[in-house]
Amino acid sequence: MPMMRGMMVQRMDRMDGPMGMMSPRRVEGRIAFLRTELKITDAQQPAWNAFADALRAEARSMQDMRQRMTGQGRGMPMAAMP
Repeated sequence: MPMMRGMMVQRMDRMDGPMGMMSPRRVEGRIAFLRTELKITDAQQPAWNAFADALRAEARSMQDMRQRMTGQGRGMPMAAMP
């Protein structure tokens, strides 16, 4: 079982979700890239900010889940769950 858990942790470390947006390490860069590519106008800025905030929240949520699953967070690691 420890070997499987180690493999799962390695796999989760590489997972970044669609277009790399789920990784907190990459989310700000991805937001900036998308904003530039989409040529967000001043009129679109409020909607863009809401979208960017949603991406940030999702990245934090995924990071929290990864930490719980690998035993690095406050919660119980998966291997210890009943």
